[in-house]
Amino acid sequence: MFLSLTAATASAQSVGVVLSGGGAKGLAHVGLLKVLEENNIPIDYICGTSIGAIIGSLYAIGYSPDQMAELLQSEEFLRWSKGDMSPEEQYYYKTKIEGAEWVSVRLKRDGSSVNAVLPTNIIEPEQMDFRFMQIYAQGAARAGYDFNRLFVPFFCVASDVHNNRPVVFTKGNLSQAVRASMTFPGYFKPLTIDGELIFDGGMQNNFPSDLMDEKFHPDVIIGCTVTENPEKPTDDDVVLLAMNFFMRKTNFTIPGKGVLIAPKLSQYGLMDFEKFDEISTIGYNATMAKIDSIKALVSRRVSADSLAQRRAEFVRGEPGLVFGNVIVSGVDDLASGYIEQSIKRGKDTFDFHALESGYFRLTSDKILQSIYPQAQYNNATGHFDLKLDVSSQKSFNVKFGGNLSSSNRSFAQVGAEYVFMHRNIYNASVNVAAGQFYNSANALFRIDLSPRNIIQRMPPFFADFRAAYSRWDYFKTTNELFFDSEALSQVINTDKYVGLDLGVPVYNRGIATIGVALGTMYYNYFQSTNITKSDNADETQTDYFDLKLKYEYNMLNFRQYASSGRYFSIQGSYIFGNEEYSPGSTAKPYESAGSVSARHQWGTVRLHHIRYLNAGRYFSLGFQTIASISNKPDFANSIASLLTAEPFNPFPQCQAQILEKYRANQWVGFGLMPVVNFTDRVQLRTEMHVFQPYRYISTQSYQTSYSEEFPMPRFMGNAAFVWHTPVGPLAATGSYYYKEEKPFHFQINLGFMLFNRRGTE
Repeated sequence: MFLSLTAATASAQSVGVVLSGGGAKGLAHVGLLKVLEENNIPIDYICGTSIGAIIGSLYAIGYSPDQMAELLQSEEFLRWSKGDMSPEEQYYYKTKIEGAEWVSVRLKRDGSSVNAVLPTNIIEPEQMDFRFMQIYAQGAARAGYDFNRLFVPFFCVASDVHNNRPVVFTKGNLSQAVRASMTFPGYFKPLTIDGELIFDGGMQNNFPSDLMDEKFHPDVIIGCTVTENPEKPTDDDVVLLAMNFFMRKTNFTIPGKGVLIAPKLSQYGLMDFEKFDEISTIGYNATMAKIDSIKALVSRRVSADSLAQRRAEFVRGEPGLVFGNVIVSGVDDLASGYIEQSIKRGKDTFDFHALESGYFRLTSDKILQSIYPQAQYNNATGHFDLKLDVSSQKSFNVKFGGNLSSSNRSFAQVGAEYVFMHRNIYNASVNVAAGQFYNSANALFRIDLSPRNIIQRMPPFFADFRAAYSRWDYFKTTNELFFDSEALSQVINTDKYVGLDLGVPVYNRGIATIGVALGTMYYNYFQSTNITKSDNADETQTDYFDLKLKYEYNMLNFRQYASSGRYFSIQGSYIFGNEEYSPGSTAKPYESAGSVSARHQWGTVRLHHIRYLNAGRYFSLGFQTIASISNKPDFANSIASLLTAEPFNPFPQCQAQILEKYRANQWVGFGLMPVVNFTDRVQLRTEMHVFQPYRYISTQSYQTSYSEEFPMPRFMGNAAFVWHTPVGPLAATGSYYYKEEKPFHFQINLGFMLFNRRGTE
């Protein structure tokens, strides 16, 4: 009789697990769960706050500790935790940046005043929101949106800051509940649920052991806390002041029978998610140290086979992640239609892969401030409904950028952009750049046409109209300390044009365009290095009409000084031009030379390919190939022929110089680029490039002449220490150009050596 009573008591015994908040320190919870499963300790209920809500909910939908480990130490999860998107997910069609902008400030009209809109969160939430929906949608539907019917009954805690109360989620949308529980102020954007802003549960109850006892009444509670109440702040400790302001003191104890595990994790920060192995191992060891106490309290055991069988049965009952209806809220009917068609593309149903592509395209739209996705299973259709809560308004942005240089290549850029939606998306922008070396003004009007307005299954496309004026003053005389003069003494290049481009996306990272441009190229130059103030420059002006086709694919991780990814572009253009030449006082046959007018037409094909191979965490090796083939005819003199030839510019510093020995009409260039990556944003890079022309253009005589075919190649190199700051790269560089008059150049630059497009680009 005694043995029977003991067995009955053991079989009825229930165990609840409580997991605290604590940011990345909560990865220790995985070690706890692993120990419990290895020792066949049952888990009948589970709950958590913040990171505890994430770990607990994953367990509740059937994730094993090993599956959690695979997810939480993956590169994908690390990106989600930082709000980063992989290059594959970014929509280059919408996010391509041509200029040298550093920052963009959004302005909002409030009554009679205009104010800057400051960001409310450090980490962009779109990636995390979408992945949470992907992870939790099927398990929540399997349970009928009742958290008590999950693989393991579950609840999590969040905070209603307006009413100063905890919010306990026991049913509804699981991804929304978990996302709300881990929304730490300042890091993640809060969610609005039932009309109230909801933040991190740690603000009200960071260790809900009392709620576990109240709701599930387990016989034994096993708790894991990875944080403590904040210390008493001092008047100059901003972090402690903020933590005391946000976090209510929590009672880190267990009511009734139980075991509390508190791993020592003070050396780790809230965002150290990349240290999964270290933190989870500490949690594992801390739990193993108390496993005898746990076994003494919990006599019931669950075999690994029966646990695995129950998991498999739960997962088998999940519906497939296929979507039917798209329900958009927060915007008007026209915007709603645009969003729906951008997702569905004329299809009645679509799988997650199709949704993924459309969703990240939408998040790239500047008109859409935020998108929050939810998946709700529709029993009538047998598919999920996609619910998108969208915030949209007319966007006016002011942009600042440029390049600060130790040479005279400094310039400042300021711009403004206005984006609005009315069936289609319209974008009007201007920017102005000013400096000693570079001056420019550019105006752009772009229309992104919705597929809904044309053909349902047709891809989206854009039309952009632009007008630009740019002027480069190479080698202007200056008294700057670091300034260096070059071979051609002085060259002024002006380009002004109006153009129209039509473009379509090619998957996420490609763009195909066809365009026309009508413009004028102007060169002002001397044909001697020995000039005086009384000398007049030669002038070559070419009025042109350019027809071009271009395909571009970009997966590089930075606009300049990339260290991973791939870039490919190929462009074909045909130009009809009218050359007007007026000789100056340094033209060699000055006495007999006169003005020249000539009509030209020529085609050019240009190819550019970059590929980085990563060899471990700290080293990558890049390869670069650039080629240009043109049948451009001779211009009025050899200098004009040289200046209008295609340049070889494999790294940024080349673009700010006229490199006489690295221009030709037909050439190919190859480069090798080893990069040491100290961190994600600090690198030491070297570049070695070879330039092989079909024939060099000689400037030794007045008339254009050429070298022999396939002459000896020329070499150039560059070494740079680069820090990718939040506003742009800070780079200390040294360059070498073989056979140039001055082969060595040293510069320090902050910003981007990027210019507004020329009409022929």
